[in-house]
Amino acid sequence: MEVKNWMVARHRVAIAGLVFDGATGKSIAGAQVEIIDKPEAYEKKLALLAACLGNLGKEVERPDTVRTRCDGLYYFLDLPEGRYKLIAYLPKGHFPTKELLSEKEPDPDPYQVKGDKRYGKAQQEATVSYKDGLGKLVFFKLQPTGVTGRVITQANKGAVLLAEVRVRGSGERAFTDAQGQYTVTGVQPNDRRKRSLLVQARGYRRAQLDVMIDEPGACKQLKDIELIRENA
Repeated sequence: MEVKNWMVARHRVAIAGLVFDGATGKSIAGAQVEIIDKPEAYEKKLALLAACLGNLGKEVERPDTVRTRCDGLYYFLDLPEGRYKLIAYLPKGHFPTKELLSEKEPDPDPYQVKGDKRYGKAQQEATVSYKDGLGKLVFFKLQPTGVTGRVITQANKGAVLLAEVRVRGSGERAFTDAQGQYTVTGVQPNDRRKRSLLVQARGYRRAQLDVMIDEPGACKQLKDIELIRENA
């Protein structure tokens, strides 16, 4: 992967990379990447830019906050040399895609307010230096929130194949494999309230399991779900 292919005319790519799903490995479009700690030289540059544009009555997007493209790619241009700290997360749908430079400085942990808790967050540090002529590649892996476990028969504790496990009241679901294993991802945390998993398979009675999912970005291991045969 060559940074030179990502260059924009008359600009220099300083930090670039991809944001991808930690469970599937697929790139994530629309993820937010923010610089939350920066060298003093960059802080002064942003302050000067905001003052100049303010005097002209113009507004501009924050150059230290970007969204990933449809292929999961992001990049920051023309950063002064120095050490940076970045955070990546999936933003909630009602937050605007553009943030203006006239607004306050990014929060040290914007994920707590703006983050979609169906995914966790990721932080990375990068040092920008132009001695080698290339930008810094920084990749982010966002872990989806979810549950994992096994569906078995109550009679002989054998695995149940192709049992459907879904979250009640939402569209997240998964099917068990030959070992009875399932993993449901992209689940909204409980916020201290229980969520219900509905489990059904051909030839078995439907079962329900109440769970607490309070840690964003974690896949919680659940106890085995035992199904009873319909003719039992």
